[in-house]
Amino acid sequence: MAHPETFTAPSRSSLRWPLASSQTPPLHGTYPEPHRRSFGDRANSVVKRTLLALIGVAILVILYFVFRTVVPRQWADYLEGLVGAHASLTRGIIFGLAFGIVFTLVPVVCFALAVASWDRLRHAFGILFLLLGVAFAIPNVLTLAINTSHPTEPGPIWQAKNTLNGIIGFQGATLVGAVIGGLIGLVIVYFIVTYKVRGRKLKAAALSADED
Repeated sequence: MAHPETFTAPSRSSLRWPLASSQTPPLHGTYPEPHRRSFGDRANSVVKRTLLALIGVAILVILYFVFRTVVPRQWADYLEGLVGAHASLTRGIIFGLAFGIVFTLVPVVCFALAVASWDRLRHAFGILFLLLGVAFAIPNVLTLAINTSHPTEPGPIWQAKNTLNGIIGFQGATLVGAVIGGLIGLVIVYFIVTYKVRGRKLKAAALSADED
C-alpha cells in the first residue's frame, strides 16, 4: 500500500527575497540619486553670474559715453515737453521722483533676476532680464550724462544741461528718487537671495532625510 507523500512547509529562509549586500530588498520604481554639484561646478556658476552682472554694468557705462555725444539735446527737449518748460516745483518734483524710482528700481531687480536665473532654461531668462534692466536704466543714464557735463564740452550737451536746469525741481528729485529706488531694489534682491538660499537648504534637508 502506497504511503501518501508528506507535505513539508518551506522554511522562512527559503521564502526571503535575495538581498543585496546592503540587506535591503529592491524597491519597485526606485529613482536614481540626485546629482550633486561639485565645488568646481558651484564656483564656475558664481563666476559666470558675476561676469553677467559686470557685462550689464559695462553696457551701461558704454551707453553713458555714447549718449553724451549723440542724443543729449533730444532727451532734454523731450523732458522739457513732458514736464513743461514752465512747470511748477511740485510737478518737477513728482516727475523727478517717478523717473528716479522707477528707472533705478526696475534695473536693479532685473539684474538680480538675470543673475539668479542664469542656470535655467539655457540662460534665456538671464539674457531677457539683463536686456530689460539695461533698457529701463537708459532714462537715468541719459539724465546723468547731461548733468555731469561742463562748459568746456561741445555745445549740444551744455545746452541740454541748461534745458534741464530750467525744469525746476526735476534733477534734484531724480537723484532722491534714484536713491529710494536703489534701496527698495536692494531690499527686493535680499528677499530673492533669501528665497533661493532657503530653497537650497530645504532641498539639502530632503536629500539627507531620503538617505537616512
